[in-house]
Amino acid sequence: MANQVKKRNPHACSPIMRKGGVHQKSNSAKRSKDKRQLKEQTRAQSRDWSSFLFPLILKSIDLP
Repeated sequence: MANQVKKRNPHACSPIMRKGGVHQKSNSAKRSKDKRQLKEQTRAQSRDWSSFLFPLILKSIDLP
């Protein structure tokens, strides 16, 4: 009895479990990230332009 070989767990070496490695973002996650970055860039650009154009608009309006 002491020389019996113990059976291995058949699920421990399953091929489905060997697909580890580096995880990557899904395409939808990449698209949403790009959308957020684009929105932030446009907001920053509009803030820059509004600070430039606002004084010009006030000068063009004749206030009594």
